[in-house]
Amino acid sequence: MKKIPCSVEILTFNNEKTIRRTLESVKDFDEIVIVDGGSTDGTLAIAREYGCAIISQDMACKNEDGTIKDFAAARNQGLARARNVWFLFVDSDEYMGAGVVREIGDVARGNATPAGYFVPRKYVFDGRMIECALAYPSFQMRLFHKDAAEKFIKEVHERIKLKNGTETRRLAKPMFVPISVDIRALRKKQERYIAIEQKREGNISIGRFLFLFYHQIKTIMLYLFRMARNAIGCHGSRLPFSYEWGMILYHFKLCAAFARCVRIRKQTWIKA
Repeated sequence: MKKIPCSVEILTFNNEKTIRRTLESVKDFDEIVIVDGGSTDGTLAIAREYGCAIISQDMACKNEDGTIKDFAAARNQGLARARNVWFLFVDSDEYMGAGVVREIGDVARGNATPAGYFVPRKYVFDGRMIECALAYPSFQMRLFHKDAAEKFIKEVHERIKLKNGTETRRLAKPMFVPISVDIRALRKKQERYIAIEQKREGNISIGRFLFLFYHQIKTIMLYLFRMARNAIGCHGSRLPFSYEWGMILYHFKLCAAFARCVRIRKQTWIKA
């Protein structure tokens, strides 16, 4: 069967434990672009098995230890390299379900106008799909037509910026997002993201802090509501409480990090 006319981008750095599953799930796509941060394990050998195009992350995107400090910049490298007008991006531990692959194939092979598509996401923990989570419903824009997009923005939790007036749609079938069973690794990842966010904000005004604080508190309240909702009305599989509470704490820690960025300007008095 002819490949799906869509490019897939994956950022990698020593992901040999997960990358094969990811690549297997997107093997029906015309092009897979690997933007690698200097892997020293078997990641690139596995990528070559699948015929991936491999490019190196710019040094400006990375920390000294090889980890990414600017995810948007790395994503934009792959976007510039992609040869197809339809573009899908996934992480090196995520994988696509057969249903959503068929949906993307229908979009890319059809006469759909340039648009951005939100893809539903389902968590997987210790081999089980999670049916109830604080982040549900979880939709992220992962598929778009290049004519509808400007570029990726935000150093962490990157997203694609669409051109003004671009239509957005939703796919029905999910992609899958494994959650590490090592909660310490998850906490370490969160701390790294918080440091990136804090550095990005730099010195901020009280007004900017209140804006950021408002959005974090709004997320915390939403998560607390969903936690209560799931406890009462959801009888399916859930993440362990420590993980869900950790998601809430992450946003409290962001508030504290943003507070440390506040710099109060000294008033200058002019004598009449």
